[in-house]
Amino acid sequence: VCFSQVKSHLRRTQGLVNASDPIWVIRSTTHSVVSPDLCHELYRHAGYNCPCSTNDHASI
Repeated sequence: VCFSQVKSHLRRTQGLVNASDPIWVIRSTTHSVVSPDLCHELYRHAGYNCPCSTNDHASI
């Protein structure tokens, strides 16, 4: 599911159209799109018990 988020972002922004280094574009996009909050929401949506969000860990 994270891969589909990255693909969607690359399509929306047309990030690879004129990229001189497409691997760098894919890596940087993945780094910005796949956040701890996104992963938490994906696990929660899949039915896993995720009582703490990443924001809760920041205050601990």
